Amino acid sequence: MNTNTTQNNRTRSSQGFTLIELIFSIALISFMLTTVLVTFLGVFRFYLWSQTINANQISSRQLLTNLSKDIQSGVVDSAGVGSICINTPNSIEAKSIYYFLDVNHQVHKKLISSPNCNPLNLVSEEIISNPTLTVDRLDFGVVRGATGNSCSSPTTDCKPPLRQSVTINLDITNGFPDAVTGKCKPGDNFCNQASFITAVNETTR
Repeated sequence: MNTNTTQNNRTRSSQGFTLIELIFSIALISFMLTTVLVTFLGVFRFYLWSQTINANQISSRQLLTNLSKDIQSGVVDSAGVGSICINTPNSIEAKSIYYFLDVNHQVHKKLISSPNCNPLNLVSEEIISNPTLTVDRLDFGVVRGATGNSCSSPTTDCKPPLRQSVTINLDITNGFPDAVTGKCKPGDNFCNQASFITAVNETTR
């Protein structure tokens, strides 16, 4: 009797999992699922980040295009670091346009009903840069008399207005660069910086 009982107990114990084996199996499956989930979330996050960078670069090029069109259709009154004033004598909507970079690294566009960007005659104002984009630099360089004039041979009676060529420098950052250097840290795949530069001539003088 004792021999049969011992054999039955051994048979029953060899037919299932022990508690340790069950815990080990659950831990292994959990580790594998966590690894797969973390990998998937990382790939998905990088995909969204790539989409953001692409959208910001398109937004930056559009900003340069809008600036160029306004300069070509108007007369630059003043320009420098972070701002430009463009008189638009032929415009019905506004007589001048003022672009500037604010302290939050966003670009604003003001429509003004009087020449020379008088702030008292503001018609409207809007932020035209992408909210997810950090504009580090928006500078304008002006060269006077860089393009053709209306008089082929200037005389006392014919003093041609000097058209201006404007260089636009735009630097942008996506993500969070180093606080000290202002540059993206090496190996940081979620930080991207780009520079855009273009030159445009006035056409209305």
